[in-house]
Amino acid sequence: MRSPLRDLLADLFVPCGGRPHSVTLTNWRSLLDENGAPIFRWIVEGANLFITQEARLKLEEKGVILFKDSSTNKGGVISSSLEVLAGLALTDEEYDRLMVVRPGGKVPSFRERYVREVMAIVSLRADQEFELSWKTHQDRGTHLSILSETVSAKINEITSAIEGSALFENEAVRRSAFRQHVPSVLLEQVRMDALLQRVPVSYQRAIFARSVASGFIYRFGAEAGFEDYCCYVEELAAG
Repeated sequence: MRSPLRDLLADLFVPCGGRPHSVTLTNWRSLLDENGAPIFRWIVEGANLFITQEARLKLEEKGVILFKDSSTNKGGVISSSLEVLAGLALTDEEYDRLMVVRPGGKVPSFRERYVREVMAIVSLRADQEFELSWKTHQDRGTHLSILSETVSAKINEITSAIEGSALFENEAVRRSAFRQHVPSVLLEQVRMDALLQRVPVSYQRAIFARSVASGFIYRFGAEAGFEDYCCYVEELAAG
């Protein structure tokens, strides 16, 4: 049966819904035209698990530039984390005054700035993820889908190692990591000391470990060694 997708032709395909494993080894060729060329030049996954890893690799071998869900969905994770952080760092009165939209649609200026800063943080991390993956892809020819998994696995590995270490107890490093992660408008409102008192330590540790790990990998790459890590921690300690 002729695939209805073969009547389509576009530079960019952004699948943002659908059932998991919709594109697999059995049907990935439906994304090719009758001559075996890709009908989409770029695929940016906006939904988890829409394409299987095996199908991704086949599409990349055909010349598709494909960005995997584990890279493209990080913005949602970051924004959700910062949404929770605002709820933890602000008192009930502060949150109601600074974050709640009033009847008539009046948006507090704090909320507007917070949203803008969250978007800037997401944009920065997206740029860092792209630059790291794209440079490695260009230098070595490694599939972008594989690089996405490699970067995510390395960040998770280092995050776990930091969570099990005493690095969190280094106050200079901790404060520096928080300044990099927390929107400045929130720090201006709450101040660092109050934020560290209000936010549960368990949540602080999670933010700290993830912030240091991702910052390190984006700076030095997924194959960085212990000496690079020590250098990065020293930079954090120096502010």
